[in-house]
Amino acid sequence: MAALGIPLALLLGAAADLVASFVRSEARLRPVLAFRAELRRALTRREPTSLLAGLGAGAALLGAGLITAAAIGASPGDPGLLMLALALAVVGSHLAASERVTRPAAARARARALESALVYAGAAAGLGALFLRWRADDLTAVWGAGEILGFPLAVGPAAAAIGQALALLAVAAAAGLLTPLETEPPRGRHRRPAAAALLLRMGRWGLAGALAALVPAFAVGFDLVEGGDAPAFARWAGVALVASAVVGAIWGALDRLGPRLRLRASVPALLAASAAAVVLVSVGR
Repeated sequence: MAALGIPLALLLGAAADLVASFVRSEARLRPVLAFRAELRRALTRREPTSLLAGLGAGAALLGAGLITAAAIGASPGDPGLLMLALALAVVGSHLAASERVTRPAAARARARALESALVYAGAAAGLGALFLRWRADDLTAVWGAGEILGFPLAVGPAAAAIGQALALLAVAAAAGLLTPLETEPPRGRHRRPAAAALLLRMGRWGLAGALAALVPAFAVGFDLVEGGDAPAFARWAGVALVASAVVGAIWGALDRLGPRLRLRASVPALLAASAAAVVLVSVGR
């Protein structure tokens, strides 16, 4: 079922990257144009790339596909499997970014890996708060409660609704903080091999798109296995695109910050938001 989620994760991740490029004040459609150039180079040139980068990208796409498939009911959606899939996607995407040819890039990669370990804990707390909100042990139970009670954010005490909104925001912010940076120069002798650049981009898109897909899973829900209709999927897709735009805006804004400011300000803010979400949801149950 991961194969069903991978294309959807890539589409949502590409949409997020387009928004992020706008926030970074880059050239219009830069991510799409760069993807096309990398694909053409990979098909027409024989440039060696490491096995580690290929395995990392494959793991990242597998994890992203499992998360996205769970978000539409095509694979199991219990918290443990989601967190394992997220760990696979995070580790894989950073392995895909490990093909470094400059020392500054390697140093930035190590700093980003440490940051990702902390952000992963915040994302886990955010997801835990979302499941705790509905006293559910998988996404199917969340959707069942939503069908009976109505739109999730409008149900129950205000504290629980605020906690759920904070948890959703934390998951969206985690996508920007977990995604590896493009740290290599695009031209010259330090340019990445074509296949490595393409694999890194796909790993980044998959991770960002998978976390964006979790937002509508908790906000509106769509169960493909149970025969969700076209209007339900359209509603899911609309919320997913909005979530991708939010992920992209956060992603682009975070990329404009220096590594030290990200680690000292953004990561603690994410951890605080996730902890507050758990407290508010627990109080409002």
